[in-house]
Amino acid sequence: MKQTPLQRKSKLKPVGKKGRRDKAEMAKITPALIERAQGVCEHCGKAPDFRGLQRVHIEYKSQGGKNTLGNVQLWCCPCHYGKDGHRTEMEKV
Repeated sequence: MKQTPLQRKSKLKPVGKKGRRDKAEMAKITPALIERAQGVCEHCGKAPDFRGLQRVHIEYKSQGGKNTLGNVQLWCCPCHYGKDGHRTEMEKV
């Protein structure tokens, strides 16, 4: 059988229990994050641009950070991607 571009060579890996648990935890705290932020970036205090606000882990998940209200904030895209150097300042603290 000839392989077409839409067919995969191998099956996709199923999402593990950890991935589902992370999504469920974030879904639980997201309404509280939105209420706490009141529509502005929690880092710079400005209203977000057309891209909106993004969830940011203060202590990175790869370094043991958890999905809790104390570790997650809503930041605008410029702050999240460090265009103004905010991420570097944050890491120095």
